[in-house]
Amino acid sequence: MTLEEQASYLQELKKAAGLRSESARDQLIAELADTVSLLCHQVSLLSEVSDGMNEALHDVQEQMDALFSLDEGEEEIMGEDEYFDGSERPLYQVSCPECQDQFAVDESSLVKGFRCPNCGTHLVQAES
Repeated sequence: MTLEEQASYLQELKKAAGLRSESARDQLIAELADTVSLLCHQVSLLSEVSDGMNEALHDVQEQMDALFSLDEGEEEIMGEDEYFDGSERPLYQVSCPECQDQFAVDESSLVKGFRCPNCGTHLVQAES
């Protein structure tokens, strides 16, 4: 039985008991039944919110995994990129979560942020 069903059942029992408002005992029982029903309803709502947050967190994790498709925590280096100053820097493979295009970026782009060359989605934003 769900919490919502338990709360409804408790309210039905309260009605069936025919509690009188003149009796302090009956008033106490009615108030306790109302309070427990309200708590059941609130816990049920919190559970729904929690489920939504867990689902959103799972979606974010999938996007991060897609963005940084690295094997077992190791950086997947695709090769070296030679710059105008003659230095070479490693390139990293990333996947756009929007269009699933895969391309290579250097480490400084991972830090500063960049846009997908295919769809233009901003993939990483530097922290302030």
